[in-house]
Amino acid sequence: MSKERLLKAMRLEQTDRVAQNEWIDHPEFIQKHTGIDPYEEPERAVLETIKKFDIDWYVGLPKRANKFENGETSRKVGDDLYITKFGFTGSYWRHTESAFTDDDMVYAYNPYSAVTGEQRAAGFKGAVSAVMKDQETAGDLCYISGLYYTMLFQWFILTFGWEPFLTAAASNPKKFEAVIERFTRVSVEYAEYFATTDIPVFYCHDDLAMTGGLVFSKKWYIQNVFPAYERIFEPLKKAKKPVIFVSDGNYLEIIPEILAAGADGLVIDHFTDMDLIMQKYGGKHPVCGNVHIDALTYGTRDDVKKEVLRCTSYAKRYPGYIIRVSADIPHNIPLENLETYFDCVSEYGRLS
Repeated sequence: MSKERLLKAMRLEQTDRVAQNEWIDHPEFIQKHTGIDPYEEPERAVLETIKKFDIDWYVGLPKRANKFENGETSRKVGDDLYITKFGFTGSYWRHTESAFTDDDMVYAYNPYSAVTGEQRAAGFKGAVSAVMKDQETAGDLCYISGLYYTMLFQWFILTFGWEPFLTAAASNPKKFEAVIERFTRVSVEYAEYFATTDIPVFYCHDDLAMTGGLVFSKKWYIQNVFPAYERIFEPLKKAKKPVIFVSDGNYLEIIPEILAAGADGLVIDHFTDMDLIMQKYGGKHPVCGNVHIDALTYGTRDDVKKEVLRCTSYAKRYPGYIIRVSADIPHNIPLENLETYFDCVSEYGRLS
C-alpha cells in the first residue's frame, strides 16, 4: 500500500514505483476524477483522489473549503484576517502592522509569558492528535505526516514580522541570542512530546531562504540556527524518528549543516540545482520534490512529460527519492497538464 511505499522510501529501500508527496488543491481536477465536490466534502474528495492516483504522502486531510465568486481573489474573513484563493482550501493571512515598533520590544519578548505551559501542552497534544486522527481515517492509503511549521526562524517571522525580526537580529546579534534561546526551548518541548508518540517521521519547516538564496550570511545560521536545531532534533534522534526538513527557496548553501544538525531528509524547491543535490546526497538521505511548477502551469504537455522524466530518473538511480510538485498544486494549473503529470508519474515512475 502507499503508506508502506513512503516509509520504505524513507528507509532508502527500493520501491515498486517512485514514492509521491503532493498537496492537491485543484477543485476541477478532483471533481472530474472522483465525482465528489471538494467544496462540499473536502476530506472525502481528497481521500478519493489519494486512492485514485496512488499518492503516498499527504500532510493532512482538509476539513473545510472556501468557494470564491468569479473574479474574486481574496476575502476578509475576520479582524485583519484575509483568505486568498488557492484552489478550494484557500490561504489565510493577516494584514496588520507589527506590534513590535522597536528592537527592544523584540529583545524583551518571551513566549513563555505569552502562553502558559498548560496552553502549550494542549496545543502540542491537539496538533499531534489531529495527525493521528487523519492517519486513522486514511489507513494504509497514504502516510499522513503533519508539519511542524515553526521550527525556529519561522517563529521570528510570524511573531515579530519580517522587518522587526531582521532589524533586531542584525542590530544587536548578542541581544537577539536570548530570543533565539526562548523559542528554541518551545520547539524542544514540542519535539520531546512528539518523540513519545507513535508517529514514525517528524516533518518540520523553517523558511531559511528566499528564491535567490539565504536571508542572512551563512555564518549567521551556523552561529545561531544549527546549534538550536541539534537540540530540537535530539529527542527525535533518541526515539529513532527520521527528521525530514523543508524550507522555501534555495537553501543549497546550508544543506550540509542542516544534515549535520540531525535532519535525515530534505524537501527541495524548484529553485535549487537538484542534479548537484542528488549527486551529493541521493541514496544517502531521502530527498523529495523539485518538480518545477512552471512546467505544469505555463508549459505544454511535452514540457510536463520532460519534467517528470527528469525527476523520475533520480528515483531510478537513488533509492529514497520522492517526487513532488514544488509550491503545491493549485487551481490555476491547466487540467490537461495536471492529468499529463499524473499519467507520466504512473508510466515513468515504475521502478520494478
